[in-house]
Amino acid sequence: MLLLVGSSIFAQNRITGKITNQSDNQPVVGATVQVKGTTTATQTGTDGSFAITAPTPNPTLVVSFVGFEQREVRVGNQTDLAIALTASTSNLNEVVVTGYTAQKKKELTGAVSVVKTQDLTKVASSSFLGQLEGRASGLQTTSSGAPGTAVSVRIRGNSTFTEGGGDPLIVIDGLQIRGAFQNQINPNDIESIQVLKDAATTAAYGIGANNGVIIITTKKGKVGRPRVEASTYFGWQTAGKTYEDQMIKTSAEYADLIYQSYNNAGQWPLDSTTNFARTYGVGPKPVLPQYVNPLPTKPGDAINTTYNYPNNLVMKASPGTNWWDAIFRENAPMAEQNVSVSGGNDGGRYFFSVNRFVQDGILKFTDYNKYSVRANTEFKVKGFTFGENITTVFDNGVGQPNGNQVEQNTITEGMLKMQPIIPIYDEGGNWGGTKAGFGKKKWFSQIIP
Repeated sequence: MLLLVGSSIFAQNRITGKITNQSDNQPVVGATVQVKGTTTATQTGTDGSFAITAPTPNPTLVVSFVGFEQREVRVGNQTDLAIALTASTSNLNEVVVTGYTAQKKKELTGAVSVVKTQDLTKVASSSFLGQLEGRASGLQTTSSGAPGTAVSVRIRGNSTFTEGGGDPLIVIDGLQIRGAFQNQINPNDIESIQVLKDAATTAAYGIGANNGVIIITTKKGKVGRPRVEASTYFGWQTAGKTYEDQMIKTSAEYADLIYQSYNNAGQWPLDSTTNFARTYGVGPKPVLPQYVNPLPTKPGDAINTTYNYPNNLVMKASPGTNWWDAIFRENAPMAEQNVSVSGGNDGGRYFFSVNRFVQDGILKFTDYNKYSVRANTEFKVKGFTFGENITTVFDNGVGQPNGNQVEQNTITEGMLKMQPIIPIYDEGGNWGGTKAGFGKKKWFSQIIP
């Protein structure tokens, strides 16, 4: 018998050192020291010192701490290291517009959030306020979800002062605006956004700023060679499945449900003059009719099936209308295209942009279209500076009657109440719906484009 025994031995390197602040040589307490490519890590003590065992030869240490630049150090043959970290000043030196002045971020004492264009354009929306959602702390946005709808913004909750309806003051390049104009700003033209959230803003803007201030700085041309930028996106929206699974899909199922409710209460058969009896009969079980409009005066009577608009809208009974599918799109497209040209020299600078935004709503027959052109120039002649900042916008859209955030919502309320036996179209190709007498609102006709 031959027995082979093998073993392997590898050395683990114990590394010690000290982390200090490069500017004052003070120890950095709580800095993280990690062996790159592994999960082995430790933290510095109160004197900035650390000790770590590297599981691999010739390791690289990654040293990081909040407020300092991350640093990688190759250990080599060293066993005791002295590592100095450099303070990170990129964010602190960022210039922030506050009121009518500009300050460095590290000099601010108020509550301010700064949002960059690259963060805004990651979200597909017709309004820059919709793109702000989740980008600034303490800021909440709500909207009906309809294409092109205005966005309601609250900064740190609702205020007891209702100047402006509770919405913050919006300042674009020094111009104060409110209302629906928010949708007419091309988000791609925005350089940065500052959200001022504390009470100190009223000192600069007055009582109109009691709900906070959103300051927008738009893009301007920069000295240098002409720069052309183009961007586009295309996507789809889909209605979330909510009521659909709760709705009755077939006429037979609905009729049987109504029959059981009356029969269990001892009220079947019904009086022959009721709509349900005129539709489904008064026999031992409900019978699906051939027509739902016109209805017979009483079960068994003849009806006039000669179509006449609008006096006799003949409607055949549907085996089961899915009203969810009837009013919602499965995939509603939305798209945006944007082109800008900018540049300048010592004598002047320019910025031009063209934008197109189109969105179909998940509710059929609703949409929103926006086209905008912007020109921003600045010229210097013999000590004088002149120019213009012009935005021209054309937008239109078809919305939902009564919006989407009221109890008596015309369309979705009607969808839930509509019986599956009612057809979408009558025999003449016109809208069906409640003209058959199965409700009080001619809801579907209200969304005809």
